[in-house]
Amino acid sequence: MNKQEFYELCTKQTTITQQELDAKYNEFEAEMKTRGAPTEKLESLTLYRLRLFMAKELRSQAKKFKGVVVGASPVSDFGARKQYDEAKRLFGENPQETIDAKRTDHEGNPLYTKPKNRIGTRINPDEDVSRNVILLAQPDGETEWKRAVLVLRGSKQTAKPILFFTEVSFRANLSVKSPPEQYLLNGSEVTEFAAHPNGKEASYDQILTIFKNHFKEWITKISSLEPVWQQYAASNDFNKFVVLKSGVSRITMTGDNTRSNVFELMDPDAEVVDDKLPVVSCWVGKKDHEINFSEGAMDVVVFGRLGKGKDGQFMVETYGFKCRDEDVLKEKPKPVTEEVLQATPTKEEEW
Repeated sequence: MNKQEFYELCTKQTTITQQELDAKYNEFEAEMKTRGAPTEKLESLTLYRLRLFMAKELRSQAKKFKGVVVGASPVSDFGARKQYDEAKRLFGENPQETIDAKRTDHEGNPLYTKPKNRIGTRINPDEDVSRNVILLAQPDGETEWKRAVLVLRGSKQTAKPILFFTEVSFRANLSVKSPPEQYLLNGSEVTEFAAHPNGKEASYDQILTIFKNHFKEWITKISSLEPVWQQYAASNDFNKFVVLKSGVSRITMTGDNTRSNVFELMDPDAEVVDDKLPVVSCWVGKKDHEINFSEGAMDVVVFGRLGKGKDGQFMVETYGFKCRDEDVLKEKPKPVTEEVLQATPTKEEEW
């Protein structure tokens, strides 16, 4: 197989581009020269080095897709770390009692006590993590776009960067349990999100169209969240997904010790009740998203999981959001820190 044939195989079966292959080839060619490869064998040795590099990608049975990511859950261990630390503490206090209670094995390794499908198995808090990526996807060589849920598992998969609202290429394993209207996908060791060669970031209006055409049942209004909540409660749907579109009435940029920033959406059509307008708090994980608009932004679409506090106030665990280009800030909002306060003029200085 010559260089061109190998390139064609790689671009057909994987998400790597011609430009990326050229860059790797040039890198390996320089490496071979450093190793003293004879001129007459330079190309064949470089190509062999490239084939070794691509072997894992080509060996994988993961299917090639293109898609647009509209949201991703925070990385979660579903209580693994909490169970792990608690079992370690109990074993240190009373080993035999902890073993008898099946909280650890005889060597003190913590065991799951829940969920049911993991009871009695060893806990690995660093690897027993996952996150769900929600997207619109199309398998390579097909024409139909479908809603998809891609599950990433383990520290390596969940740590990989995700491109939101941009046409991407990626590889994943298609579950045989996928219903007709949706793709259920599992990540693999070759799952990476790469910008599609012809892709670009979707506009606000294009994202609205995607939600309307493929996620319509999740679209609701802030004033309608109570019946939506009751409906989800009756169906025992864990996800409780909602898509909201509204203006931003408040932003709270938190300090370094807090994992999330918060912004509030205010319903533009709702009536004042008890001197208050209906709002919903949107919690935004700092690792995945940066709030790039200011208070007063009039058009922001938010996708995430609906929650309800003890005080009856609704909140959204934000998986993804998008504002109009006109509302994008040139500078990022800053949290209120002592440094910021010291740099803020006092009233005396202003006058």
